[in-house]
Amino acid sequence: MQDPTESEKVTEEAAHEGQVSLRFAPWWKRALAFTIDKIILAVILTVIMGVVYQQEYRQFAKIANTQELWKAMMVFLTHESLKINVAQFILEAAYFATGWVSSGQTIGARIFRLAVISAESRKLNWLESFLRYGMLSLIGFLFWLPAVFVFNPVYRQRIQDVLVNSVVVEVPSGGWPKPADDETNRDDDDGAGL
Repeated sequence: MQDPTESEKVTEEAAHEGQVSLRFAPWWKRALAFTIDKIILAVILTVIMGVVYQQEYRQFAKIANTQELWKAMMVFLTHESLKINVAQFILEAAYFATGWVSSGQTIGARIFRLAVISAESRKLNWLESFLRYGMLSLIGFLFWLPAVFVFNPVYRQRIQDVLVNSVVVEVPSGGWPKPADDETNRDDDDGAGL
């Protein structure tokens, strides 16, 4: 269990330094946002598969016997599972990484007003985003059990967050603060600028 005083110390230090105090996202908001993202991705993948495999689906529709249909579908999935899994991985990696690099948010995160940022309060770069998604993908093979455990209680970081030094925070009710004038002229290639 997390010691609330450690987390409070971090936000107090940020307030003393003139920074905006951010709240770490609770586990249930993270889980719901991720579930919404996975549902959206499942719908997109299903549509893509419907377009790519429309000929095979038409053949399935012609089979009246349930046992024959089941056998035909199993043969299809056996032959196409690698392609489908690779397509799913690429689609999900692109979706999550693009959201984290652009605004720190996916659609699910926007709904719950969450953002993934680095522990230094900047946007993740492409490498960090892909590494974070890669770790999430590996965690999926372990039935999401490692995602349950907090590895760094001060920042409420799960294993994928520790890997790239990211945190999941709630977006302030007034939105993100505007950068100072000297920050707006700075080149944004390093992913800073939240």
